[in-house]
Amino acid sequence: MFVFAKQVVIAKMEQKIIKGMEEKAFLKIRVEELKRELDGRTNQRKKNADNYASQIYNLERENERLQSECDQMEREILNSLTGNVDSGDFINKTILNSPECVRQNFMSQQANLSRMSSSSSIGSSSGTQFIRMSSSSSVGSACGITTSSTPKYLSPSFQASPPVYTNANSFNAQNEVEDEQGKSWSCSQCTFLNHAELTRCEICDYQRQPGEC
Repeated sequence: MFVFAKQVVIAKMEQKIIKGMEEKAFLKIRVEELKRELDGRTNQRKKNADNYASQIYNLERENERLQSECDQMEREILNSLTGNVDSGDFINKTILNSPECVRQNFMSQQANLSRMSSSSSIGSSSGTQFIRMSSSSSVGSACGITTSSTPKYLSPSFQASPPVYTNANSFNAQNEVEDEQGKSWSCSQCTFLNHAELTRCEICDYQRQPGEC
């Protein structure tokens, strides 16, 4: 009887040992799976970090490229407005965009066109040179900007003594335009001098207001 009870206890202990070994094997497999998952996440984070660093680097290079293109475009625009302005004159870009500067530029160009059409001694080629030169000089004089370089397409005679239009000259030119074209009216928005028969401004398409002259 005692031997039988002892065998029963031993059998139960063996079953517990077998069950414990099975649980141990299961936990070991689970630990290995978790370890592989952790290693995978670590590697993924490293890859993401490398990708982010590469993307940041590419964005910085792209930003520098776009900034360089913007600077180049700005230089080209200023050169076209002022007639080949040197890089040291870029600080005057705010003055160039002022309403007074734009108004003086419009009035000077219109006066130049009127004088070229009424003058028979100047040909089409020299007339084009005169208009380009006077437009550039009028912008500089009206806005208080002096340029150190002279447009390359001007002849030596024009480069030697470029005309500078003052407010008095602009007023006289405006009177000449009125005498040749009849009574004109000035736009209240852009101050452009339009023909008397027009009901809208040629530049900004603004409706002519009653009493404008």
